[in-house]
Amino acid sequence: MRSKRSIATHISVFIALLTILASPEVHAASLALIATGLNQPMTATSAPGDSRLFVTEKSGVIYAIDRQTGAKSVFLDISSKVGTDGERGLLGFTFDPAFQSNGRFYVDYLDKSTGNTVIERYQISSGNPSVADPGSAYPLMTIDQPAGETSHKAGWIGFRPGEPNNLYIATGDGAWSPTTPDPYGNAQNLNSNLGKILRIDVTTSSAGRNYGIPADNAFAGSGNPEIWAYGLRNPFRDSFDKLTGALIIADVGFSALDEVDFLATSAQAGTNFGWPVREGNQGSALPGATDPIFNIPVGNGSALIGGVVYRGPIQSLYGLYFYADFVNKTIKSFRYDPSTGVVSDEFDWTQLWFSLYGDVGVTSFGEDGLGNLFLTDFDGGRLFGLTPDPTPLPPTWLMLLSGVVVLGFLAYRATKKNAASVAMA
Repeated sequence: MRSKRSIATHISVFIALLTILASPEVHAASLALIATGLNQPMTATSAPGDSRLFVTEKSGVIYAIDRQTGAKSVFLDISSKVGTDGERGLLGFTFDPAFQSNGRFYVDYLDKSTGNTVIERYQISSGNPSVADPGSAYPLMTIDQPAGETSHKAGWIGFRPGEPNNLYIATGDGAWSPTTPDPYGNAQNLNSNLGKILRIDVTTSSAGRNYGIPADNAFAGSGNPEIWAYGLRNPFRDSFDKLTGALIIADVGFSALDEVDFLATSAQAGTNFGWPVREGNQGSALPGATDPIFNIPVGNGSALIGGVVYRGPIQSLYGLYFYADFVNKTIKSFRYDPSTGVVSDEFDWTQLWFSLYGDVGVTSFGEDGLGNLFLTDFDGGRLFGLTPDPTPLPPTWLMLLSGVVVLGFLAYRATKKNAASVAMA
């Protein structure tokens, strides 16, 4: 009986190993180190028509990085006006879709003097287009924050594909309390721009504002017409699917669940995601609230870092949504089908990709124009990129033949062992 168990155990282990080795996803990509020596990097992105990568540091410095050599040069330094205590800092950065013609880009930071969120526009220097002009600062919007509170500032900003005029802005509910969810009651308050996804037109101005209000915003005629969606806690990192335009929102939970929310391109403005009445898909009933597509138990602490739907050149990864946990230093993915609401193909990449580099505290995922994926490591001051794995996968027939040989050998050895036991009895 011992030999049969031994054979069964070996077979099970081998089948599990073969399944892993045969997975095209596992062998499709590896993580490559692009740059080091960064100080608390927060975001990574690329500019239309520019081969460089751009990384922001929490302090207020933006670097342009040569993706081949890792060499970095200062693109813009606004550290003199950026507050960095707690979760404050330079939190968001995006290029104008028409950057090649207008040279514009946008930042989201917390003002050192007031503690408020500032959305600002800059342009590249006319004398040297490889750097930005710090004197071109144009304040688009200021969002009041609770005095003295340094948590839940969110910070992501971005343009939806096919919607070049409208900038989307993620804001947290403004404060953290160990006992009270949303202590200032901002997320469900439509008179506050905190705990929201905002949407403004950066090409116009209206009613004394340095921006316009898109006519189809849900509350365009109200006191806070910028609101596009609400009921969020701290949607620190979000993204648009490059293919479909869907908005994927990663909201950090309180005591039970982190959540990933989904808004299709066709979704109407005014979606309520429920916080603080609901956390994930739990909590009191809230008519009209939209539940997340994916929940992640908080457990012993976590901090969800939302990622992107992969639309790059590695076909076996195409359509996977990548995300990370800043606290537990993990990176995972899943696939979501909006037509059925089904989540599938969940996979943990942590050991495969992070084992060579130690703990990686991911603060953001970024993409270039071709859909290549990048991520920033806050603690290690590093920038990584996802690259196709050059290791060839053995042909299927060779793997199967190897399996037969291994199993045959194990069975032979177990039989010999059993025969020896009988002879000695």
